[in-house]
Amino acid sequence: MKAVRIVQVILAVLVAAYLWLLHSANPDLVRLPLADYFVPPVPVSFVVAFALILGFLIGFVPARLNAWRKGRELSKTKRELEQLRVQLRESDTVVKRTGTYYAVPEHPVIPDRGHDATYDAELDDDTHA
Repeated sequence: MKAVRIVQVILAVLVAAYLWLLHSANPDLVRLPLADYFVPPVPVSFVVAFALILGFLIGFVPARLNAWRKGRELSKTKRELEQLRVQLRESDTVVKRTGTYYAVPEHPVIPDRGHDATYDAELDDDTHA
């Protein structure tokens, strides 16, 4: 189990113990002013537990939805990148929005030496002047 999960479980147990102690120490019933017509009087610990759960959901759900959206965008971008890599391997030319770019070959061809000549780094050095 990950360390973060262990800490989360410990915090959940501490919150549950706190709510139990709160209920034991304060068994009074409260009336909620806006929901008095719909909800009968409830214990204070129920109101606190509901507030905690509601606050957690308000913070958790939008963050989780955002993470799922970012994950889908990342996987889509990875698929597009792989398709572009396949196209690059199949072709020597890559066309982008701003123009045409030519892929650099592994061994450049020197025009005045012909296509069969191999690249020789010693001949291109200007140090023997």
